[in-house]
Amino acid sequence: MHRVNSPKKIQDVGIKYFGVELDVIYYEQEDAFENSHDKTDLLKYPLEKTLKNHAYWHHFWFDFKNLTQENNSQAKQTLEKLMKNNYISKDKVWVESQNLEALESFTKDGWKTSYYMPYYKFEEMTQKEVADILGISQSYISRLEKRIMARLKKEMLRQTSCA
Repeated sequence: MHRVNSPKKIQDVGIKYFGVELDVIYYEQEDAFENSHDKTDLLKYPLEKTLKNHAYWHHFWFDFKNLTQENNSQAKQTLEKLMKNNYISKDKVWVESQNLEALESFTKDGWKTSYYMPYYKFEEMTQKEVADILGISQSYISRLEKRIMARLKKEMLRQTSCA
């Protein structure tokens, strides 16, 4: 599997890989997908065109960049149509998104799905930001921090007295 986020990269990758990861953006008004990480130009990078040249790939990983609960049903129908038109079996496809709720619809319909867990740099965040992400109170984080610091101090004192 190799990550591909543009037709140019597809040409570079060629037939070296058994499968491919495609970053996709769904356009509701056009009812179409763009093969790109960031919105650029639907006409320039349509997923439909990418899939027509898929003969050497056996597996696909679609990394949705904008899947929402509002667009998941329509996006799923459009993706199913693309798969059918290009003779790609659903069991050869993975669908990934940061939106767990929107992804559930794909899972329930038999798609293989993957939830993208965002990577947070907790050490660079405030207690409030961490608490909001984890769904816990800021005061609980403060209590944990105090306990951890007390244990570290105790351990450091023990190690220096043994030396």
